[in-house]
Amino acid sequence: MRKIISIPLFLALFCTNIVFAQKQTTQEKELLKVYNKSELNNFKKDSDQFAVLCYAIDHAIYMIDAPKDKDVSAFPELSIKIDQVPLFTDLNIKISDRSQYFRVAGRNKLLIVKSMYVLQLEMNKTSKQ
Repeated sequence: MRKIISIPLFLALFCTNIVFAQKQTTQEKELLKVYNKSELNNFKKDSDQFAVLCYAIDHAIYMIDAPKDKDVSAFPELSIKIDQVPLFTDLNIKISDRSQYFRVAGRNKLLIVKSMYVLQLEMNKTSKQ
């Protein structure tokens, strides 16, 4: 009886580990579009920072209408398809200690890349809920 229970338990744990390992590999591949292996290894030494970068893949960018009462002409301009919000890795932008602002070419929109600090706060807030 003990063997019957332990075999399915072992298989379930084994499959879970495979799925988790593949997810990590997918995230790493995405981050390698922007960061080199040495940079990623440095982030991995601080597991919190690496976790924030993984979270950033899907949460770092958002778009807003450009404020009418502010001059945004000093912000760099990006040409992107407006259909969906891109990933920061697709735009070859690294997450920094400050939020980054870009004008969207041909649109009255700003694309904002959140800072490492903002992403950390969001991630912590999400994990507590």
